[in-house]
Amino acid sequence: MPRYGPYSHPAVWAAFAAHLAASEEAYRLAAQDAEPGTPEAQAAHEAEYRLYRAEKAHREAWQAVTNSRERWTNIDWLDKYPSLEAEMHRDFLREVEADWEIGQ
Repeated sequence: MPRYGPYSHPAVWAAFAAHLAASEEAYRLAAQDAEPGTPEAQAAHEAEYRLYRAEKAHREAWQAVTNSRERWTNIDWLDKYPSLEAEMHRDFLREVEADWEIGQ
């Protein structure tokens, strides 16, 4: 682990390691080029979703440590992962619901 900079923070380093692991899995499964509707295609889609979540966690950890004001919107994430529109919409609704419960 680096001694200085954002990657010296354990949360950023852990999120980065998870992002790398998810990347490897997603790219390995995507390289199989499975037919749509097959279990292999479903596994590749799920791996891409795990990659999206890991990358988002890594970005959020890095931003928290660096006090960065640059935030990705849902549109930014959708541009990068267009096949995950349904999952992103579901996640957004869960976040809104959680915020609503906290506010009451």
